[in-house]
Amino acid sequence: MRSERVDSLLKTGESGNTFEPEQLRRRLAALWVAVVALAVVLSGVTAYGYLTLQKHNLQLSQLPGVQETLALASQRLEAVEGKLQAWAADWDTLQARMTGLERRVAYNRELARSEAQKQAAAVEERLRAEAGELANAMDARLTLLESGAEAERARLAQLQEDVAAARTESRRELASVREDLARGDQRVEELARVIDRERVDFEMDKNSTRELAGGVSLRITSTNVAQQKVKGWMWLLPDRKTLWVRELGIQQAYVFYRRDGSGPSELVITSVQDGGVSGYLLVPRAVAGEVSSGAPPQSGAAQPAADGAH
Repeated sequence: MRSERVDSLLKTGESGNTFEPEQLRRRLAALWVAVVALAVVLSGVTAYGYLTLQKHNLQLSQLPGVQETLALASQRLEAVEGKLQAWAADWDTLQARMTGLERRVAYNRELARSEAQKQAAAVEERLRAEAGELANAMDARLTLLESGAEAERARLAQLQEDVAAARTESRRELASVREDLARGDQRVEELARVIDRERVDFEMDKNSTRELAGGVSLRITSTNVAQQKVKGWMWLLPDRKTLWVRELGIQQAYVFYRRDGSGPSELVITSVQDGGVSGYLLVPRAVAGEVSSGAPPQSGAAQPAADGAH
């Protein structure tokens, strides 16, 4: 019965569902202590009863009940002794099974440890591989970002150069536009002066002097009917300046300027005859009505002023 119980305990311990080997060993030790204590108590009770009967001078044979009790106690002691012997045999079996169980537990632990180490190594290898792939991907992305940043820096530098060049070109173009505007304003002013001129027609004889407009006198000294050209000079007031007219043909404009900045004036000969000429003078309206002061110089005393003739 106890052997079956021990087997049951061992099976329970082997299955690992109820007790650990150390816990089972403690329980068995406590059970042995209880059995030994029971045997000691029974032995003490028997000895005490026997000594008591001898003290009162009683004969065991005169006490059938006591003898039966002692016989029963002896039988129980024998039964306990047999049980103890069976327990001892069972203890050896239990020890052997415990040793096997410990070996199995140790083997299972070693197997579990080995399997755990393998799984840990596999997980570590997988994590390392994933970390390596992630690091490679990050390196590639960083390289791409660095190359992109380098390209952006180069593009920004090129853009800055383009902007600087565009600014320089814009300044140059703006200066050119301003110059063009200034020239245009000047041309407009000149054009306005040209437009704002008055035509003075004239006819005069050769070797005669005539005031054509305010401050402008003309003298014709020679005519060439064949070539339709004339020679002579003009006297300007208040500049007191002589302009020589040399081989001026018909419809050729003789342009001259006065010091007052009133604008250009033009002398045009339209016809040349043997004894005289005809033509017109274009002068600014501001000076067309001016009255001259002073007389023109004599032909022999006048000095040329070629820098004013055109």
